[in-house]
Amino acid sequence: MREKVNYPAYLKYSKQDQTKIISEIASEVINNKHLILRKHNMHDTADQLANFEIIINNFDLFDRRKGESEKTRKKFSNIRNAKRNHLAWALINEMRNKIRFFEQELDIAREILQKTVPHKIPSADGYEFHVYYKPSRYIGGDYYDFFVTKDGKIYFMVVDVAGKGLPSSLIAASMQAFLHAEMHNKRPLKNLVTELNDFLIEKLISEKFVSFFIGILNPKQDSIQYINAGNTPPYIIKRSGKAAALKKGGPILGMFENATYKTGRSTLSSGDFLALFTNGIVGAFNEFEEQFSEERLIRTILREQTKPLKEVVSSILGELKDFCGEQPFRDDVTLLLIKKK
Repeated sequence: MREKVNYPAYLKYSKQDQTKIISEIASEVINNKHLILRKHNMHDTADQLANFEIIINNFDLFDRRKGESEKTRKKFSNIRNAKRNHLAWALINEMRNKIRFFEQELDIAREILQKTVPHKIPSADGYEFHVYYKPSRYIGGDYYDFFVTKDGKIYFMVVDVAGKGLPSSLIAASMQAFLHAEMHNKRPLKNLVTELNDFLIEKLISEKFVSFFIGILNPKQDSIQYINAGNTPPYIIKRSGKAAALKKGGPILGMFENATYKTGRSTLSSGDFLALFTNGIVGAFNEFEEQFSEERLIRTILREQTKPLKEVVSSILGELKDFCGEQPFRDDVTLLLIKKK
């Protein structure tokens, strides 16, 4: 007759056999955890699972030595039924409840963050705008925004917070709140970025930082002033094929107290593109660990330059997908294009 093992009956076994039982329970919980987390590509943050994985990593729990007798195998077969007992399912259900609660929090955070993304792209005579954004996880750390002043100037920005997921997204949301409050004051751009850096130094935890690009387009003068704070440099791409990187500015935000920033200036002519992007595009890898690169992005824009921006963006994403193949995107993808007609 098959032995029935119920909690706490497993305690009657030796310490070695108890370790076998615990390992099976831990494996069951971890396997269930991954099935749920994989749905939203989230990372495990549960201390309990971390403890289980320490157990598994420090004991030879799944050793099936050669020469095990039939009696030993049958004994461990009975022991492995312990994962069906009260303790195993209590652990599994507890983990599922934690994950369900975490998912509910993520849903709330995602809803809040979706409201920070501009749902209306600005318009200006003689200009065309288009944006594509896709987080690598359920919620991301990239952020873009526009702000139109009463005199018709258009602020535009791209943000890339170090890391991914919920913490990075909440930092991006706090940046948006700060910027929208301060841009009404019409202060010089370098003062705005300096104050934003001070704000982030005060608010960020030590391992976080932000790469940031902000520009102001004056459609009446076809001029741009900008500051690049450690972001992947945007490019002004001329109809002739020449491309100029917008590098002027200063260091990344949130890391260096008393950092100073310089304002760059440029102009746009008919047919020019301004391409802003985060590292999720140009830093995307294919199966050979090659990066998509700025050069591929610029070539695609030049090839499609006579088309509407929506089609240009579609072509870029098609090129990116073909380049990456089956490789998943490792980072959030943000692409903001402005074209002077």
